Amino acid sequence: QTNNKISIDKTGFSNFNVLQGPFTSSSSSVSIINGKVNKKEKFTFTYILSPTKTGQLKIGPASTTYKGKTYTTNSITISVAKGNKPINEKENEGDNSKTKNTGNLFASINLNKTKVFKGESVLVTYKIYTRYNSLQITDYDLPLKEGLWVEELKYSGNGWPQKREVINGMTYNVLTLKKEIVIPQVTGEIKIPEIKLEALVNQSMFGWGSEVNFKSNSPILNVLPIPKKDKPESYSGQVGKNYKLDVKLSSNEINIDEPIDLSIKISGNGNINNLEMPTLDFSSIFEVYPPELKDNVNITATGISGTKEVNYILIPRHYGSYTIPEINVSYFDPKKKRFIHLNYPKQQINVLKNGQSNDQGLTSNDAENNSVINPQKIKILNKDIRHIETKSTLRKEKSTFYGTFNYWFLLLLPLILLGIFFYIYRHKVNNTDHELIKRRGAGKKLEKKFALAQKHLKLQDQKKFYDELYRSWINYISLKFKLPIAELNKQTIQSSLEKHAVNKEHIKELESILQECEMAQYAPLKEENANLTFQKSKNLIYKIEKHVKI
Repeated sequence: QTNNKISIDKTGFSNFNVLQGPFTSSSSSVSIINGKVNKKEKFTFTYILSPTKTGQLKIGPASTTYKGKTYTTNSITISVAKGNKPINEKENEGDNSKTKNTGNLFASINLNKTKVFKGESVLVTYKIYTRYNSLQITDYDLPLKEGLWVEELKYSGNGWPQKREVINGMTYNVLTLKKEIVIPQVTGEIKIPEIKLEALVNQSMFGWGSEVNFKSNSPILNVLPIPKKDKPESYSGQVGKNYKLDVKLSSNEINIDEPIDLSIKISGNGNINNLEMPTLDFSSIFEVYPPELKDNVNITATGISGTKEVNYILIPRHYGSYTIPEINVSYFDPKKKRFIHLNYPKQQINVLKNGQSNDQGLTSNDAENNSVINPQKIKILNKDIRHIETKSTLRKEKSTFYGTFNYWFLLLLPLILLGIFFYIYRHKVNNTDHELIKRRGAGKKLEKKFALAQKHLKLQDQKKFYDELYRSWINYISLKFKLPIAELNKQTIQSSLEKHAVNKEHIKELESILQECEMAQYAPLKEENANLTFQKSKNLIYKIEKHVKI
């Protein structure tokens, strides 16, 4: 290595990898003593090394030649022992997937655990490690995962924050591409598919940079079956922890025809989305209104948690004593490796007669039998013997009615009236069903949203353009195909569009547009890409609206 006046001719780094360096620096000083000028110059060469093996390793002497004379340093012996795993600046959120150093740029899929029970939550993190000064992701592919229920984690800010990690002695900038909570639906080994990426590196004002292709690892998730031993009858597939059962009954004593409110609320840390609420067999003496279902689900890096609640309205139609059946809920705790049973005991309801206590002391079965066997009696007169008619009126027989115009008119009249009724009903439904009207107008609403996205595009604000375009498509799909936004993912969108006979090419084109919008959240795209995507969106909505009839 040279530094103007001096150079290092030889270095002894045979037992080491040179991670960085040499970094050169120089300094000089001038002193005047008794009229004599003394000038000193200092040249420093700095290396960052990593040993290749353990033991007593020697750094050989370095030599340099200055003004025809050779200078040599002494050798240095270093004792290298086997160390612990390199510590990052911050633990990688419990990831136990091995991240290998594959150079200046690589991608990694990390799992917070690799051995779970069927139905247990796993955090999957997609990361990009880079040592380049600049990096722009131009394209990436996240394939569908078979055998897994997937819930994506959303970050409230503008993308996940960047971090720095030290791997094998080398410092990387770490970009989090995506985080997901996956829940295995099958047992055995599940291979998380690798992601393939394209990127531009080392971009500057003087050049476009270099184009590179790279891909991630493909970790294996081992899924254990739920034990069959001691499995309760009330178990419906829930896996998690800290489940609670909360039941509220508005009253244990009411009058006939007064409503009773029954609320069943289940909360916990598990896949609440797939929770099956317990079904109850109420006495036939109750009139049961369709239950109201509510849920509140939170998705975080620790898993899925929340509540699901069902509310019943019961109206007793007879007095007596009745029983609300007991409520049982079970789940499997993967840490304790056992089933946990939650129970709410059966409740006795006393239905009063006209605001008074039940004097007859009817039980639930007695009341039901009484309502069936002893209904209210209605007195009917003049049914058994009728009076004899003493006067008769004779009429002349008219010509036959069969085959006449009136005969055919009366015969077809029910069909005519049915057709008129159906036409009026369809017309009324089409003009009063607000949800149907909104679904039919989803295309026009999307075109208006496109106009707003186009304004952002003209102002060259690509981030707002892609955000508006993505929200517009998601809202359109949710409204047009009657899908909750929380359930929208690549698989549900594809299956719903296929059910409505949308062309497969159009489905792929829509997936490409949504993927590009998602990709724009992590790295800026070229302006011509945005213009092309906007034009594709306008053409695609015309094709979908033309073929989908609601």
